[in-house]
Amino acid sequence: MDESCGPDCRVYMLVLSDDYSGFRLVNFLGYKAGSFLAGRIPREAAAQGAMNVRLSWLRENWDACLSIGTFESTRFFAWSSEATA
Repeated sequence: MDESCGPDCRVYMLVLSDDYSGFRLVNFLGYKAGSFLAGRIPREAAAQGAMNVRLSWLRENWDACLSIGTFESTRFFAWSSEATA
């Protein structure tokens, strides 16, 4: 993990909700690991047929669906299934 994030870092992973109606953010680091952030990101935020959320949608709709931080203060990381050495 990038240590510049600081000791009070919150790291969320985007997950598809159980009812497939949209996406949620789950904290996966620290003592609050497993906690879901309030709010949902609707399925329409994804590109057609994709299992992700378009950054352009997040930029335009952050305040309406997320209760933490800002789009500008958030760092995004892409997941890769390839191991790096």
